[in-house]
Amino acid sequence: MTSNIVLPPLKTWATERLTALITASTQADFDRAFDSFVSKDVKVTFNGAPLTRDQYKKQLQGERILERSATINVLNAIQAAQLNTQASETSGLVGMFYDATYVEKILILGAPAEHSNQSSLNIHVETDKSIPLPPAGIHGDVERRRVFSLNQVSVDQRGEINKGN
Repeated sequence: MTSNIVLPPLKTWATERLTALITASTQADFDRAFDSFVSKDVKVTFNGAPLTRDQYKKQLQGERILERSATINVLNAIQAAQLNTQASETSGLVGMFYDATYVEKILILGAPAEHSNQSSLNIHVETDKSIPLPPAGIHGDVERRRVFSLNQVSVDQRGEINKGN
């Protein structure tokens, strides 16, 4: 017997997807996490500068270039409906504030170097209609939520992060 998949609330979905992205341990995991979080048509503003999807991906990859591991602490997350719309678990707005700590492969005085990053992330999540539904006769939901608009303010403990140039 099959049953429909219960999709997590939007705030939970966003937190889980961001965590998978930050803590990805291989390039393949990172690519998979990025693609399951960010729409192909996303509009990105990072530290006030517009970035393409590819520039944003490179920005995030740059934070983990010499990474051995990473942890994330989502300090707060809120969910809201877009103005003049009904509240929904599949689309809406999510705001998050988080700290990410990156442990690098480089050793300084015998200990791994670390740096942390503080970010405020505001996203607009919608159903991505370009992702196909399962074939007829297959039960369950397909996770089609993706970020279509993203505004991030991010500061690295070592100083302001490169704006994607």
